[in-house]
Amino acid sequence: MLLAGASPAAASTSVRSPALQFPWQENAGHRITGSGYNCGGHTGLERYALDFDFASGTPVTAAAVGHAHTGVDSAGALYVWIEHGNGYVSTYFHLSQFAVTGGAWVNQGQVVGYSGNTGNSTGPHLHFAVHQNAFNGEWSGDAYRPEPMYGPYRGGNAGFGSYGLCGSGASPLYTSKAACPSGSSTTEYIRSTASGYYLVGEDGGVFAYGGAPYKGSAGGLALNSVMTGMARTWDNQGYWLVGADGGIFAYGSAPFNGSAGGINLVSCIQGMASRSDGKYWLVAADGGIFAYPIGSNHYYGSMGGQFLAARIQGMTPTPDGGGYWLVGADGGVFNFGNAPFLGSLAGAAPNPVTAIAATPSGRGYWILQADGTVAGFGDAPNLGSVANPIAPAIGIGPVTNGDGYWVALSDGQVIPFGTAHDWGGLYGSINAPVAGITGLHAITPDFTLSALPSTIVAPPGSSGTSTITATAGTTFQGTVSFSVSGVTSGNSATMTPPSVDLNRNQSGTSTLRVTRGLTSVGAFTVTVTGCGNGACHSVPVTVN
Repeated sequence: MLLAGASPAAASTSVRSPALQFPWQENAGHRITGSGYNCGGHTGLERYALDFDFASGTPVTAAAVGHAHTGVDSAGALYVWIEHGNGYVSTYFHLSQFAVTGGAWVNQGQVVGYSGNTGNSTGPHLHFAVHQNAFNGEWSGDAYRPEPMYGPYRGGNAGFGSYGLCGSGASPLYTSKAACPSGSSTTEYIRSTASGYYLVGEDGGVFAYGGAPYKGSAGGLALNSVMTGMARTWDNQGYWLVGADGGIFAYGSAPFNGSAGGINLVSCIQGMASRSDGKYWLVAADGGIFAYPIGSNHYYGSMGGQFLAARIQGMTPTPDGGGYWLVGADGGVFNFGNAPFLGSLAGAAPNPVTAIAATPSGRGYWILQADGTVAGFGDAPNLGSVANPIAPAIGIGPVTNGDGYWVALSDGQVIPFGTAHDWGGLYGSINAPVAGITGLHAITPDFTLSALPSTIVAPPGSSGTSTITATAGTTFQGTVSFSVSGVTSGNSATMTPPSVDLNRNQSGTSTLRVTRGLTSVGAFTVTVTGCGNGACHSVPVTVN
């Protein structure tokens, strides 16, 4: 994976990831067998395998880069299995001999062994399969759904049987898919004051609910990979989408700071998270972190390159942007930077974990399982789980004060818990599975007031003025309304205009005019108060 300080290829908003190869040398051709090697002979998860008509001694090559391992099954079949680092393992059975040693790193297309007739086999062939979330050579049909890496296998007149691909008219395969197929997605955490959230589909379609401003969509574009994540800017006026190939799409005020699109990824991008300074992280299924802009100082560490018990499913940052958590499909939690480790479901998650979300305090997190079960750690309250969902639960996130959260299902349903408001969803009307949910940031009352001059000289019967300046910080957006208190009897004060509208890093002014009565005696102090986004700041002005 790309680490901070590394230099990727030229950035692109969406570039196809390298396609996986079939397990034979370039320009060779092999048929799916119609000889009966696999017809009716594959049971359980082996029904996802394919047999190819490899003569004994034919070179067998790696479908993708990864760590190779060798073994002999109970029937005596020699086999190689390769971890590809993105939650996929490919297996090559019935070999006559190995061409690699256990633990070796192999490149795509590298010879890993030679076909044969070892083990439970009625003739020389290659038994090839790819399983999702398969580790240590063991497949779990209960916790994980195995999927063929290439999607539908198509081979001329050959047809699928219940135990594999059979038929006397089998012909050479002619199609394959990119390394990052459709499937499990992730979500960034939700923080919201003005109720609202976005749903994003695997096709890039963006749907805004409640107070979430719609800024654009990749829906309808010819995407090179499915969308797997979304993150919004901290001014709530923009968002990024990320594809499985690392391609970035920026909308509204979201700056484009770089992309993993076009980089030879070891594993697929699973999601992204943003910072208040306009930077963002991407996380891949092997735990590798991409920090953008490249060379920026917010890279805190990575699980990339380490042997994981399960692929990484989600990422959530601390509210101050000083760290992040990763979560694996088995519920294992990894903390980096100032993110504290508060607990884990590793070894205790009966269903695949799909997402993690931090509490607004940064002292807790929720973990979501595909069956809708929510587990809270640290100060994260458990406010309920989805009962018998008809689609996998793929996203969770809290409201601002942490006493509510939303759970999103892949069919577009959004289910509120606690104080989270139900603003609707896409249930029954989606064009593509929902890939993520994200809500509005809690924009803090980040502004200051100043007065110049801070002392007005106004004798009885005269007026004096002071300029009151409201200056917004990096996250403030809204209206600051002014009021005046402390005016003694017989005097008056006004603010013109009575309010100013501010965006982040902008300033606005209003004029305080104090008029003393003819009989006014002595100095007094008035207080100008500006209120915006739920908070108030004050500044004193002395009248002499």
